Amino acid sequence: HYYITFYVTTGDQNYKEDYSFLLSQSDFIFLFYDTSSKNGFEKAKTTLYEEVSHHIKKYNHSCSNVIFVGNKTDIHPRKVSKEEVDDFCKGQFNFDNFDISVKDNSGIKELIEAVIQKHHVLMKKNNK
Repeated sequence: HYYITFYVTTGDQNYKEDYSFLLSQSDFIFLFYDTSSKNGFEKAKTTLYEEVSHHIKKYNHSCSNVIFVGNKTDIHPRKVSKEEVDDFCKGQFNFDNFDISVKDNSGIKELIEAVIQKHHVLMKKNNK
């Protein structure tokens, strides 16, 4: 079985205790942010530092299993530059990031294909 955890950075803090359990059961961690909101990007980064980085260390997760996903790329102008996101993701953590738009269905196929590829690599690694 594989679990996908969608960690909502603007979510209700009443569920914060559940996050630790969910993250420990996950093969991949997706952090979503709104590309049309600088504040949303900053909240996602805070979540990463406060919650996800702790999980990575505690459960010996690879940073390659963390995927930063910018949504709402259909809204212009973009408030968070692609360069800023790339610099952040390749900096301390070195994980992948993707841009998508659920509204116009762009980037989703590429995201899913990348996760499938990473999943295959993970399965080969775990079966050795």
